[in-house]
Amino acid sequence: MEASWNLLKDKIDCDVKCCIPLTTRFQNTKWKKPLNDEKRNQIKSKKSLWRQYVRDKNPASWLKYTKQRNNVKKIIRNNVKDQQNAVAKQYQTNPKK
Repeated sequence: MEASWNLLKDKIDCDVKCCIPLTTRFQNTKWKKPLNDEKRNQIKSKKSLWRQYVRDKNPASWLKYTKQRNNVKKIIRNNVKDQQNAVAKQYQTNPKK
C-alpha cells in the first residue's frame, strides 16, 4: 500500500513540475503618479508591516499595519488634493491644462 502511494505521489509531483509553470511575482517598478521619497518610504513601510502581520497573525502587528495603512491613505489623498488645487489655481492663466 505504501509503495503504491509513493508511486502515485511521485507521478503527481513529476506531472506538476512538467505541466504547471512556475510563476514569479510581478514586479511593477513604475509609480502611476510621481511621489517623493518620503511618501514612497511610507508605502514600503506599509507593505513590510503587512508581510509581518501575515507571517505571525499577531493583533499588535495588525494595529501597526492599520495605523500605517490609514496614514498612507491620508498622505495619498492629500497629494491628489494638492495636485488638483494646483491645476485649479492655474485655470485662468493656463486653461488647456
